[in-house]
Amino acid sequence: MTKNEWISPKEKLPDFDVDVLIYYEIESKTTTYKYIEIASVTSITQGKDYKNAEWKDKEYNSKEPLMWMPFPDYPSTNNLNRK
Repeated sequence: MTKNEWISPKEKLPDFDVDVLIYYEIESKTTTYKYIEIASVTSITQGKDYKNAEWKDKEYNSKEPLMWMPFPDYPSTNNLNRK
């Protein structure tokens, strides 16, 4: 897995309380709205046969992401032509 791959929350969760990019959709009668936001896992409930994570954005709104991704690394600025 690289930092530029989307991951299903059903397959793997990010570390607790670490900001990641999330992708989710909201469907209306006529279209599907697609969003990418910053959020983190704020609590995890685990039982014998299940694992449930609660996700929150910066305003503490609950989110249900379809996919998540770690932030990419900072770009290398060593070779930039600066004036």
